[in-house]
Amino acid sequence: MKPTILQSCLLAFVATGANAQSPSSWSYHVNSQGARSIELSGSISTPSGSKSAQIKFVRSTGPKVYWSFDLVIESVSTIKGFTFDDFEGPDSKASGELLILETIGTPKPTRFSFCPAGGYVSQPKDGFNFSALRTGPSNPLLNLVRSASQGKGQLSVRLRDFKNPGVFMQATYDLAGSEQAFTQFLASK
Repeated sequence: MKPTILQSCLLAFVATGANAQSPSSWSYHVNSQGARSIELSGSISTPSGSKSAQIKFVRSTGPKVYWSFDLVIESVSTIKGFTFDDFEGPDSKASGELLILETIGTPKPTRFSFCPAGGYVSQPKDGFNFSALRTGPSNPLLNLVRSASQGKGQLSVRLRDFKNPGVFMQATYDLAGSEQAFTQFLASK
């Protein structure tokens, strides 16, 4: 009997939620064009076991500010049971709200979901990059970053396979101690 989507979500949450990853590797960066980013390296639960992953939030500068989120999963050629091809390129087949970011246990829990179509293979670690880009001073991605900046609770990242809706990759990251990185990231100058 195939598990329902709800059962799969609960199983993935139980498998990763109790073992939220430490915020010790949150880092803040500014590139040569002034774009800011905060990054975290950790792992993600996949159908083939735990794999290295990085999450990154980026804020551009200039007349039109954009906010982006990237999830890069490494060693994707060793992950069986998840169809990465459906997410690749501008003509990808994936549609619907397949990637869900949410803050859990924060003063103002926030959820941001989207379809990360247009993903691409990244090098050098046999990776795959899932992305979202939003503009404007008020958008769901920015609201999620503001919620995470409180340094309480957890950030959950959950990605559902397009062809097999009962298959997920998921990670939960502890936000405790991340306030400084998020504060620098959100600062106006």
